[in-house]
This record gives sequence, C-alpha cells and structure tokens, in this order.
Amino acid sequence: MGKQKNTDTSFLGQPRGLSTLFFTEMWERFSYYGMRAILLFYMYYAVSKGGLGFDQATAASIMSIYGSLVYMSGVVGGWLSDRVWGSRRTVFFGGVLIMFGHIALSLPFGATALFVSIALIVVGNDLGNEQQIFDARIRGKGNDKIETLIEEAKAGQP
Repeated sequence: MGKQKNTDTSFLGQPRGLSTLFFTEMWERFSYYGMRAILLFYMYYAVSKGGLGFDQATAASIMSIYGSLVYMSGVVGGWLSDRVWGSRRTVFFGGVLIMFGHIALSLPFGATALFVSIALIVVGNDLGNEQQIFDARIRGKGNDKIETLIEEAKAGQP
C-alpha cells in the first residue's frame, strides 16, 4: 500500500499549514513596522501633547537601538526553537510576548512602560521569528525536500 498524499489546499490553493506561517509573519511585521512608524513621534512629542517629551536625538537613538536589537536577536530564538521548545512553541511564546509588549506600551506608565514594551517586543520578535525558523528548516532539508516540509506544515508537525 502506497503512502497517500495529503492534498488539502484550503488556504487559497496552498497547504493549510502555510496559513499559520503567513498570518503569524504578517502580524509580526505589522507590529514591528507599525510600532516604528508611531513610536518615534510618541517619544519626542511634548508631554502636554500625549508624548514622553524626549529630545529628538534621544528618541532617534532609542528607535535605532530597538531596530538593531530586533534584527540581531534572532539567533537565540533559533537556538531555542531547534534545541528546547520546537518551532510551534517558540513561535507561540514569541507571539504572546509581542502581545504583552503592546499591552505594556498602552499602559499609562511613561518611560518605564516604553522600555518594558520594547524589551518584550524584542524578545518576542526573537522567539516568534518563524521566518528564520522556517528558512533554517528548508536549508536543513535541502531544496529538493520542500514537499516534505509542506507535508509537515499540513499535518501541523513542529
């Protein structure tokens, strides 16, 4: 008896598991770029206008550090995904931390909430960066085995 191929293409003609990858990556990018777009203004607007009142140079420095940390911190998340939790748990925990980071930013605690928020979002992006995890899995399996990877995504395997 041969192995039957799973032909579930319920996500716009693509395997079902790719919908999770797509939406997680979409919301992660929305979070990162959306926050970059408004956070700088929030930091240097005067307190009377609803901002934190930082000077523009300090606000720009904080934004630069935030952007750098988001992109440089992917190594730890990849290691945790490979060695400790597996890709599903790692992406889940990353998404939860990003959510908590945005909640912390919405609280009225000024600069403290800002820095807690940035820390949570950086760690969450590190853990939730499934694009790196997915790319590493493709490279590890070889380009000729992408079908196997797609089959695992359909089945919901880590």
